[in-house]
Amino acid sequence: MPGFEKRSVPGEKAVIGEPNRRVDDLLGVRMDLTWFILVVGANIALLSVVVRQLSKRTSAR
Repeated sequence: MPGFEKRSVPGEKAVIGEPNRRVDDLLGVRMDLTWFILVVGANIALLSVVVRQLSKRTSAR
């Protein structure tokens, strides 16, 4: 079929010697997701401490 090229990633030509971008993208997404979960967890923990301190302060009045 003329004009048909086998491509490893849609929209990009497969070049011998280049890193496998699919694996790199997967690990990149996984690392981004890990950092996102860690940051959200830290924010939840910090907010719970702040709310606890504020509730102690208002109940002590």
